[in-house]
Amino acid sequence: MSSIVIKGNTSGQVEIAAPDVAGSTTLTLPTGSGSIIKDDGSGNLSVSGAITGTGGIYLGGTASANLLDDYENGTWTPVLKAGATTLTASTGGAYVKTGNVVFASVTINNIVVSGSGTLTCTLPFTSNVLATGAVQLSRFTNPSNATYATVFLLNGQNYVTPHWVYNNNQNGSPIQVSHVTSSGSSDMYFSIVYRTA
Repeated sequence: MSSIVIKGNTSGQVEIAAPDVAGSTTLTLPTGSGSIIKDDGSGNLSVSGAITGTGGIYLGGTASANLLDDYENGTWTPVLKAGATTLTASTGGAYVKTGNVVFASVTINNIVVSGSGTLTCTLPFTSNVLATGAVQLSRFTNPSNATYATVFLLNGQNYVTPHWVYNNNQNGSPIQVSHVTSSGSSDMYFSIVYRTA
């Protein structure tokens, strides 16, 4: 049985050789501008392509707390509802997931009023914490004593519920589809950071 030998020389070249194999027996890693991995002599490595780490990568140490085993960024199509009714609107969502922490941002334009009940909007991942986020509303009618709006996310949910927040210390109340004042031209924008399982 042959073995794989890794050897280098003073010119900075590295070879992976498989002796005693019929045919071509040596694979030479490219050098110069085609190098796969470069060492600057101080222990700093640079890579000219992508690195795939299916088990994750340790950053700043080798303890389990230093293991980053998931990173992704992408888009999804948020679904806006009033009660059980899916509303017609132009929606778009983007997210970044680092480990189990998600940052999500949503744009909802031209909301068409239909049905009745509380507004909700879907997220890309299910939460395992209570979280709140910032929201901006355009062409909504707010109760007279509401000072601002926010979005609430409960543990175990994959959707947020927009709420009015009041200035008299009373509990907030969910925003209703009846608060949309200009059907076909009302907008909602929000962002939230939360943790998944």
